[in-house]
Amino acid sequence: MFDTIPDCFLNGSTIDFIRSRDSDLLRRWHDHAEWCDGRLAYGVESYAKYTASEISCETEAGLRNGVPIQGVNCHSACNFDPLGGVIGVQN
Repeated sequence: MFDTIPDCFLNGSTIDFIRSRDSDLLRRWHDHAEWCDGRLAYGVESYAKYTASEISCETEAGLRNGVPIQGVNCHSACNFDPLGGVIGVQN
């Protein structure tokens, strides 16, 4: 799968694509928007626009293009069993 995705969409983070010193707002965010849109188009977008359920170990959310997603929330405080499933929530 990843061999068909251009490297530019598999590398970096959001801050890498913002021209913070440019006074033109559209130019400042152009590279960032292209990077985010490319990641979304190739199915490697890692950010949700909204959540449709409570934030927990498993959650339902939606991408920027409105496509609903569900699955494991890797940013939660849950312990995951490497063989699958949730062991418990960290306090």
